[in-house]
Amino acid sequence: VAPLHSFLPFLSFFPPVAPTTSVIRWDMPISIDPVGAGRSTAGKVLTVCLNDSVVFNWQMTHGIVQDKRRPWQRCNLASASKILIVDPPTATGSKTIVMNRPGARYYYCQVPGHCRGGQKVKVIVRNAPC
Repeated sequence: VAPLHSFLPFLSFFPPVAPTTSVIRWDMPISIDPVGAGRSTAGKVLTVCLNDSVVFNWQMTHGIVQDKRRPWQRCNLASASKILIVDPPTATGSKTIVMNRPGARYYYCQVPGHCRGGQKVKVIVRNAPC
C-alpha cells in the first residue's frame, strides 16, 4: 500500500464544493430544507458548511433573534446577549444570513409565544467548506 502522502497530489484535483443556500420556512411549524452534500438536518438542527447561506422565509408576523445557547433553550426574550436580526417583526419577509464563522448559532422568533411554540432553530456551521 502506498503511503498517504503519495495520494495528496491526486486529491488536490477535487476542489471544495461551492457554498449553497439552505432554506428555513420560518412559520409555525418551521421546516428546514438543507441543500447540498455535507449539509443535513435533524429535528430543529441544521448543519451547513462554512460560507453557506441560510435563508429564513415567512408569511405570518415573525422576527429573528440570534442568541446564546442557554437563552435560546429557555426562550428568554429578555436576554441581554440577544442580537436582533429582524426587528420589529414583519408580516412577511425573507432574510439571508451568510454562515462565515464555524460553530453553533441559535435563532428564535421574538413574537410572544412563538419560541415556546417551537419557532427556534440551531445552525451548526462546519469549520471548513464542503
